[in-house]
Amino acid sequence: MSPGIKRENRGFSPVLASIILAAVVLTIGGAVWAVTQSATGVMANSYYREVNASINRIMERFTVEHITFDNSTGENLLRIWIYNYGNISIEVRYVYVMGDATGENTTGLQLPSGGLLEVIVALTDVQVGDELAIEVVSGRSNIIYDDYVVPS
Repeated sequence: MSPGIKRENRGFSPVLASIILAAVVLTIGGAVWAVTQSATGVMANSYYREVNASINRIMERFTVEHITFDNSTGENLLRIWIYNYGNISIEVRYVYVMGDATGENTTGLQLPSGGLLEVIVALTDVQVGDELAIEVVSGRSNIIYDDYVVPS
């Protein structure tokens, strides 16, 4: 040190130190609050979407109303009518026919509330008296089953 300059070797004053400490605590607290609010908002939206999807899945109501076999054109066609008696529209994603004869229709078809939909499934290796198990799968993964015996 030079002989003509006198320096004081004191730290910050207690008031100034308290102000800086309070500012740091408030800044960190504000950052934590902002991150928490953002994460909470994302989780709440995700929860809301999941609950709505579950409600719609539970509200889905449909059934196989009628089944006929048609081979008048030389093709072995199974005509399946599906009725939506629920309050929401559904997507009929798959219709499988299993048993002695097999076939499927994987066209996603929309079925409004109260609507009736005809789905045609081409069968292979079908014989009179064959027992068929029919499985209809909706877009929300609900499944209904029915059975049918090919008439003579």
